[in-house]
Amino acid sequence: MDPHIEVCVRVLLGKTGEASAAFLRGEVAIALDDLTRSANPTRALLALLQHGLGHKNPAVRRQCAIQVCHITERLGGVRILQSANSASRSTSSGLSSWSSMHTMGSSVTSAAGPNSSQVLAERVIHALGQFLLDGNQETRYYGRRILSILQQSPDFERVLTRYLSGQALRSVREATEYLHTKGLGEPPMVTASASSIRSTDSLADATLPRGCSAGLLGGPNVGI
Repeated sequence: MDPHIEVCVRVLLGKTGEASAAFLRGEVAIALDDLTRSANPTRALLALLQHGLGHKNPAVRRQCAIQVCHITERLGGVRILQSANSASRSTSSGLSSWSSMHTMGSSVTSAAGPNSSQVLAERVIHALGQFLLDGNQETRYYGRRILSILQQSPDFERVLTRYLSGQALRSVREATEYLHTKGLGEPPMVTASASSIRSTDSLADATLPRGCSAGLLGGPNVGI
């Protein structure tokens, strides 16, 4: 699956933006969730950020935030950020500008390289800032959820100030204050995600065609 992860993520995220019917969008979300569970998490994260983070469709950005959050929860903040400081000396030879998002494609296929941990940390931190600034409240919620996970790493503050500044950094500070005063809370009930569909088997059975979807409904639930 790993050699095809970038193409699969790109196609499924695109379908998320195209799907007008709720049941079809939910089915695509389930497929994307299963895909990211079975693939190398680093490759999956890089592919999601490449094709979803800067997408013009808010539904695609929302689904990107959901999947990035799920992978971040599975990996943990310590694992994602642990190598960023030790690898910082090689930053100049890697990808240093997040603004040129369309230059990221080749790095997805080389995600297992020696600098992959540092590259991953940089991109997740930049994604955090963008999720928190998104106009969709559900995307911002998952940004706060990612923040709560990354804050568990002792390297978080140093990595944060290394890669973020200006409005993006302020958004993280404001979200941190929000978490301290109000807590994470429940996700906004805006649209169905893969997790909510998984947790309601009877609804899924009633809406998803057996022939094309039954095989996608297995696997553990992911709480939101």
